[in-house]
Amino acid sequence: MLKLPALRGPLQILSVQNASLLSLCDAFYDASSTLEDMRKDPKADRAIIREYEILCAEIEGEVIEICLPAQMPRR
Repeated sequence: MLKLPALRGPLQILSVQNASLLSLCDAFYDASSTLEDMRKDPKADRAIIREYEILCAEIEGEVIEICLPAQMPRR
């Protein structure tokens, strides 16, 4: 899911503690699964595929924003 593999650990930890993050992960799974299916369909509408690509990127961005503070060293 993530473009930054270093966030996978914090993502796993935070998703247990943060219901919003877990919902985003579920939404990403649904959207990315649909996108993958549409990409396999030669009759799929390219505009809808593009909308799903944008949606997946936006969800991924939100997940990254939630995980980045967890990566910051504590003082």
